Amino acid sequence: MHSYQMKLEGEVLQVGFNRVLPAQGDRIVHDALELLEQMIGSGQIPGGKCILIDGPQSVPVAYVLSHKLAHLYEVVAVLDPKIGRKIDTPSGALRYKNYIVTISHGSSKYKVGDLIETQEAQPEQSIVKVVLCDPHNLENLVCEKA
Repeated sequence: MHSYQMKLEGEVLQVGFNRVLPAQGDRIVHDALELLEQMIGSGQIPGGKCILIDGPQSVPVAYVLSHKLAHLYEVVAVLDPKIGRKIDTPSGALRYKNYIVTISHGSSKYKVGDLIETQEAQPEQSIVKVVLCDPHNLENLVCEKA
């Protein structure tokens, strides 16, 4: 079992931390690399024109993914959940997924920094933050995110 998970769905590589097997950063990087190499070796990640990465990743994991995928794809782009067209619905706001091109070589279509907009909508992340603090003991300020 790996502390980091990946699954290729079309041109989108869904990634994320394994909540059942929490680990430190070094273990997560090793697991991400091992899993990625297994997927490449088995042909699950074949390479091609473009791959979109969607999901949480630490900076070290992002470096591992980018390095390996840059050898296989002309374009590597990473989801930025804070940008994209927004639509309001009765059940809440949705935002279309947009990916930022982070690697581009050999592509005449995209350059680094370009946005790739999809028609896939996701619930907009709440920007409301609540902080609960004890006003009588400010020198030992303890805050909990609610």
